Amino acid sequence: MKILIILLNTLFLMLVTGCGGSSDESATPPVDDNTITPKFVTLSGTVAFGIAVANANVVVTDKDNNIVDATTNTDANGKYSIEFSNAIPTPMLISVITKQSERLIAIVDDPLTEVANINPITSYVANSILAETELSTITAGDVSTVGQEVVNSIFGDGALYDAFSSDNFIAKSGLLDFTTQVSTADVLLDSINELSGTTDVVTFIAQVAEADSTLLDSAEFVTSIATNLALVVGNNTSINEVYDLTLIDAK
Repeated sequence: MKILIILLNTLFLMLVTGCGGSSDESATPPVDDNTITPKFVTLSGTVAFGIAVANANVVVTDKDNNIVDATTNTDANGKYSIEFSNAIPTPMLISVITKQSERLIAIVDDPLTEVANINPITSYVANSILAETELSTITAGDVSTVGQEVVNSIFGDGALYDAFSSDNFIAKSGLLDFTTQVSTADVLLDSINELSGTTDVVTFIAQVAEADSTLLDSAEFVTSIATNLALVVGNNTSINEVYDLTLIDAK
């Protein structure tokens, strides 16, 4: 009897061992809770004078005037995209030098910014701010406040700075590009280019901003806008993109 019990115990142990023998091979490896997945944020935008600035170098400078290792080039439509690890290092300055050695800039002061367009309007706003203060002292909201004042002085009450700075911006690829469904803000930049003549566009904008009247007081400018809008293919381009008509009506 004792021998039978010993044999049964031995058999039981063999069965248990046999059933569990493969568990070590199929076990799920432990999860390392300390593993940190890198987080990336993307900043994108369009560089344009009215016509897209293609194949230009986009340089980012931080608040301490150091060039950030996140440079890129614009594509054929003037669009760029830059990826930053963890967060956008604001405040920062974005600069573009065109093939004609013209400089366009924009200041980004909000780390939550997703779109930062660069054009003569953002350049004038940035130049105006940097003439009064250091980049390092700029805080979130400063740029949009000055920008809104600038577009009101240029285009009149109801004009929207976001249309030039942070809204989706589509620029035409050349003077004879009449097929691209461009943004209304791009149409206004085209008209400014026409009126500026041989004067540097940013300089012309500065002159208009400091004048007693706005561009809407110019019959030539209004005619230019109407003509350029008529040349845009499609019906998605609307003056509502650049003006809050409720503010105009309130006046």
